[in-house]
Amino acid sequence: MNKKFSTLFAAFLVASSSFSIFAQNAVPAWYKTGDTYKAAFEDPTEAQLKAAAKFNLLDGDALVNKTHPVNIWKYTLPLNKVADATLLPGMFVSFDSEASPVAGGDYLSTGEFYDNVNKPHYGITTVKDFNYLGVRPTREVKSRVEFVFDTRGLTDATSFHFWISRLENVNVNRNLLWKIEKAEVLELDGTTRGDLPYDEVYDDGFKIDKNGVTVGDNTTPEAYQVMFNATGAGKINIDNAIIRVVLESEYSVADESETSDTLEPVTLFGDINLDFIRPHVEIDYETEKEFRVGVNRSTECDASEMDVKIWKFNDKMAGAETPHHVQATYLKLNVKAPIVLEKIGNVAITEGNFSQATEADGSRSFYVRAGLFNEYNPVDWSNVKVVYHVEPGTKVDQWKLADYVFATTTASSTDTAFVRHSVDARGTFKFGDDLVFTKYEEVLETTIDFTYLPMFVSDCAAGGPVANMLVAESGNCDGGVLDLELLTPADPGSTDRWEDKIEFLGFNWYFEGNLVEAHKHTKCIPGEAITCQGNLAEGWTVKAAFHFASENMNIDQDEAYNIEEKWGLLATLNAQNDCEGYSGQDLINLGEVYYPGVLTTSARTQHVWTNWKGVETEDGTVATVSSTLANVMNITDGLLAAADRNSGGEGLIGSISEAVKGGAEVFAAPYFTNKDSYVWGIGGSSRNHVVHVYATGLKPDADDPNFTTIRLYKQAMEIGEREVLQDRNFYFSTEYANAVWNRGDVGGLEPQPGSVWRGESAGDTLYIRVPYKQANLDALKNNGIAVKVRYTPQSRTDWVPTEEILTDMAQFGLLTNDAGDGKANHPGWEKELTGFNQFNVVGSVFKGLVSTMTGDKPVGAYTSLLGNIQDLDEFEHGEYDSNVFRDLYTKNYATYYLGQEQCYEVKDGTFVIAGLNLVAPVTVETSMSNKIGAFDHDTTVIIGTLDAGKLIPNKYGELLAYVKSTFKPSDKAGIVPDTIHSAIDNKDFIYNYVNDTVRLYPMQIKDQISWTYVYGLDEKYADKNVENNKGQTNSYTNLFYIYGAYRNDTVATRIYGDVKQPELYFAATADTKAAKLAKLDFGAVTFIDDDIAATKQIYLIGKDLPAIDPTEEVSKVIAISPAGALIASTEGKNQAEYVSEAIIPVSIDLLADKNDHDLVADVLAASTLCNCTVDLPVNYSPVLSAPVVDTKYLSDNINGSKAEFRWSAVPGVHYYKVELGQYEKQNTSKNIFISEVKAEEGTIMVELFNGTGEVINPLLHHNYKLTIMKNGAEYKTMDVISTNTHLNEAYKAEAFGVDADLSPANTYTVLLKEGGKQIDIFEFTNTTRLSRDEKDGLEENTGAFNKNDWNPDFGSLPVASYMEESPKWDFIFVQGIESEEVGPTSTSIRAINLKPQTEYAVRVTAYSYSPSVVKAAASEIAKFGTSIFTEGSGDMKFDEDSYNPPTDNENISTDAVKVIGGVGAVTIQGAANKTVVVTNVLGQTVARTVVSSDNVKISAPAGIVVVAVEGESAVKAVVK
Repeated sequence: MNKKFSTLFAAFLVASSSFSIFAQNAVPAWYKTGDTYKAAFEDPTEAQLKAAAKFNLLDGDALVNKTHPVNIWKYTLPLNKVADATLLPGMFVSFDSEASPVAGGDYLSTGEFYDNVNKPHYGITTVKDFNYLGVRPTREVKSRVEFVFDTRGLTDATSFHFWISRLENVNVNRNLLWKIEKAEVLELDGTTRGDLPYDEVYDDGFKIDKNGVTVGDNTTPEAYQVMFNATGAGKINIDNAIIRVVLESEYSVADESETSDTLEPVTLFGDINLDFIRPHVEIDYETEKEFRVGVNRSTECDASEMDVKIWKFNDKMAGAETPHHVQATYLKLNVKAPIVLEKIGNVAITEGNFSQATEADGSRSFYVRAGLFNEYNPVDWSNVKVVYHVEPGTKVDQWKLADYVFATTTASSTDTAFVRHSVDARGTFKFGDDLVFTKYEEVLETTIDFTYLPMFVSDCAAGGPVANMLVAESGNCDGGVLDLELLTPADPGSTDRWEDKIEFLGFNWYFEGNLVEAHKHTKCIPGEAITCQGNLAEGWTVKAAFHFASENMNIDQDEAYNIEEKWGLLATLNAQNDCEGYSGQDLINLGEVYYPGVLTTSARTQHVWTNWKGVETEDGTVATVSSTLANVMNITDGLLAAADRNSGGEGLIGSISEAVKGGAEVFAAPYFTNKDSYVWGIGGSSRNHVVHVYATGLKPDADDPNFTTIRLYKQAMEIGEREVLQDRNFYFSTEYANAVWNRGDVGGLEPQPGSVWRGESAGDTLYIRVPYKQANLDALKNNGIAVKVRYTPQSRTDWVPTEEILTDMAQFGLLTNDAGDGKANHPGWEKELTGFNQFNVVGSVFKGLVSTMTGDKPVGAYTSLLGNIQDLDEFEHGEYDSNVFRDLYTKNYATYYLGQEQCYEVKDGTFVIAGLNLVAPVTVETSMSNKIGAFDHDTTVIIGTLDAGKLIPNKYGELLAYVKSTFKPSDKAGIVPDTIHSAIDNKDFIYNYVNDTVRLYPMQIKDQISWTYVYGLDEKYADKNVENNKGQTNSYTNLFYIYGAYRNDTVATRIYGDVKQPELYFAATADTKAAKLAKLDFGAVTFIDDDIAATKQIYLIGKDLPAIDPTEEVSKVIAISPAGALIASTEGKNQAEYVSEAIIPVSIDLLADKNDHDLVADVLAASTLCNCTVDLPVNYSPVLSAPVVDTKYLSDNINGSKAEFRWSAVPGVHYYKVELGQYEKQNTSKNIFISEVKAEEGTIMVELFNGTGEVINPLLHHNYKLTIMKNGAEYKTMDVISTNTHLNEAYKAEAFGVDADLSPANTYTVLLKEGGKQIDIFEFTNTTRLSRDEKDGLEENTGAFNKNDWNPDFGSLPVASYMEESPKWDFIFVQGIESEEVGPTSTSIRAINLKPQTEYAVRVTAYSYSPSVVKAAASEIAKFGTSIFTEGSGDMKFDEDSYNPPTDNENISTDAVKVIGGVGAVTIQGAANKTVVVTNVLGQTVARTVVSSDNVKISAPAGIVVVAVEGESAVKAVVK
């Protein structure tokens, strides 16, 4: 077999096998092409050799340091580490033969090498404690063993050597010859450098047999060392090279002792060595140094150095420009965080230089060429300087002592040196002394000390990064940010009146003892004030500044006057903007050593404060009505806006604006130009506002230790250049027993009690003298002393309410007895005292009316005012904010469906009317509607009164009411429909809109400045200019921006709703204008074998239907179903999408039961939402089919005086009766007559009827003619009796047709003549087109043709109803008999005693017991005759044995109970003391009773009834 063929064959075998030819083995890549082994051994390409695995000269376990004569290292291939068939890197074994391609052989992991002599194999074996590679080819397979390694970066690579031997076995009878196939030295890029020298004795090869190894003439029984020595003169340099050594065996040869059992020897290769000198690396650095630095900071300002030294750094490309050249060797520096390299040699590290790479463990490696060394000597020591620092990052706070840097080379074998450091990034943060405030208002500082402070960059409060403080602050934040956190905040929900009194202002930074103004009250750390490690820079200090102001406080908490707040480092500070870094909390968690504790700030002063409790109501109690009303009207925001608008923030108005912002109490009072003109009971003062004065920490008076005194006084105010004069309009007093007045214009105490109202001038002082007893002091602290304040505006003539709405302001001061003598007069002197406080009051006479009537846009979530408006007294000051009027008055009340109240709630809308300082009533006008009564308006007054439609304010000018409008029309009569076209749907919609207008009209008073301005909340006009009907332009933002009405103008809003009357009905056509179908009658329907089946198509029409989804099937929206079992319905889809109309095709299937004749009626019910329903009665008239007498059977069964009759079975029949007798005709016509006519589509059809009862022989002469007259002239005449018509037969008809122009201009007359005699006439008129003219006709032929009597479903011509109902053409029996009831299972009967030679007629009639079947069905007459030889007597009768009576289904038994149907009743047996219910087939109860005996008869209508006996199953019974 030639090798090419065998290769193909082997490939075929491989392709046919499910096993891969590339199973694990030690074959090198150059013997493979893709997925196929090559046919024979080949040399590798440069690329393959460069990529090949090579000896791992870095394996420390395989290296031995030979110190003599120089620092030489010996590498021994560690055969003990072979774990599988791939052997070790750089070590290859393969097999080849003439018959097959290169193969891998079998790898022996265990077992004997000589066990299988037929396959080549290899593996590792141990002989005398030495490990060897064993290889055994066969006599037809040779082998190669290859060694590949490189010496990159090594110097003095001197020799490569190994030992070759054999595995002993006495049965070996063949020998192998191994030769050196290749021993080459290549450049690192794979190009050839030269041959590796060896002893020429090796050229003859190494013979392996059972005796040992023979080289040349010498044989050794043990092992032979093969040496490749590169030292010496003329030898090749193998430094920085790739070396490949290949040994190949020849085919084995037989020994002289070979027998038929052949056995090749196993060749052993062991102690495979390479001798070389490798680079040695050392690092000079500060051993085990600990770095201290803050998180997110660095030691860059104090960088460190290390000196990396390498001995024998063999870089052939030293100084070359090409980076990563294949022949270059590099210094590799690997650095782990937090170490950061700055410079290597004289080159600063930038992104991307030094071929940087990130390792799997996250460390960073840098590759340094020898050309960048500070000093380079390839045969001695080289060195490079490295500068580095520490950056702890943003997450970790401490690194333990470890190797953070190592230095090595990229040589094939090299030394590695490590740098051991540790990093402690745990910072400290400490507060200085606690702070104690002792004055009314004060700023204090405490020192902050920190070391290695982390660099925080953001505040991650509320679960996410807030705006970066670096951006928020205007100062220098290069050093990071710093902030404190209040650890004792006020309770959630506390208002600004009770907020925390000690405020952190920020940090003050000092340089050399002086405050740096640019860094005052800041949360930024100046870059120049902190070192790179996070310590204070030399000469810098920092202090935390806090502000305290006594002001008002929360009397419900002791902390409010025993003020103590604790502060700590802000826990949500973070070193990363994404909040994933080191936080302030992490520093706090370090414990006391690093974070010793928090800062305590407290206030220890005499505290005096106030709390506004509300206003006095009419009954003298303190409530919050007025304050709440002011809030409802958004008066505070209005005052601020007006002040800013009118003054630009300067002068009196500007100060008032600031006072309001600071929480000034706002007073409202109606004002009259002429007080004598008071009307409507309205006064000229505000309500009394009640403020409580509290104090704690007081001392007894110096002049009377039994008391301690608090002074409440009017402060003199300097506003700009002038003194405020308007403060005389605020008065105050107290009912406290020990309070006395000191008038400001009279020195000393006056004997006036505190209950007197004073305050006309600045300096008026109320001395509140509290007994210095613990009970009184506790009451003062906990309950306070009530003081009343009233605003009474004095007469002014220069007020312009549209511009100066803030008429007055006053400032009150409070002083305790330890607050100084009160004689200081420099600005702000009171704030330097310990027991001082003050408050402001503001008054306005501006008249305003606010209403939600025009509001059209909601604002956010809120608590509705409307829901709580009647409980205003329960709300504290400040309960309602400026958005309280977000309840919107409903404008569109949508659609009201009449009669649908249980599903569609009645819609209503409510709007609020609120007013302050009103001096006249406000009229609410409603019901200006196009349908009076559809909207019901109800007004409820909370503050004020209602009189004849007028809302009258109370004496304080206050008004609060709401109007509720309810939309509930009773019908839609009188409403003119609106048709609106939808461009989206491209269809018209009809709406029946009810419109109404609600109007507010404020009354004006003559000779008074009583202008009342009305403000709405219509968002459409917010912040826009609006021109009212007086031509004045204003804009609206709040209460005090005029909007809507001015003086006599009104504010109105339009409300509207749609009224619909839902309708649902059935119709015969698909038209919303179709007539309503009162009932659906299927008419007469004949039973057939499969019961009765019929179908009718009708339509369900819906108008003004509520909320139907047109995308759904109608059955899901409109329920359509029968009430009983007689019919089934199937509805189609809607014909089109609709909003208020529906046309739904409904197919009705009649499902009558041939065995249940009483089930003749049902109801088709349809319903949509709520009670919009319709019921359509459905019925039919059941008809039995006529039996057919079998005349052939009859003729075959006449036997003498006997005759047997058989007929067809009738579906659903209850019994038959047979009539037998002699036949006689009656009611014949004298002549032929016109029975039917029809004129349509250009044809006149005429039907003639032979009513004579006789056959007219067409062969005899006759003279019947049909003539059509047109407009009085003969149009066409034709003969009507011939052999081609049925008219000659008795009681038969024939139709004749004539083409005609049926336009209205023509009149046609139809004449039937016998000869010249007219016997019938029919005329078409111009108008009716079809009528019967009874003139000149035969009497018996007269009768009106009426289109309404025609049934177009039967035949081509209509059937005149009088023909169906007339018995005129019947026959009578002479001497006839009638049978008894013949059961439905019998279809034959026998007659006996028939008279001889007699003609008889027989007729069979089918009957039903049900009264619903009103007409029996009779068969045609069957005639027969008896013969002359009949022996009958003529006394004919029916043989009772020839038929069966009706089955006994009237007698129904249910166990012991029996139900028996009878005539007009049912009998119940065996049901004593049980309840019996009898119903008809429609479910209607006929009878319900408790039977008293075991045999009871209950009356019931004829037909089928259902009998239900207590405890038994219901059964049916037939009542006759």
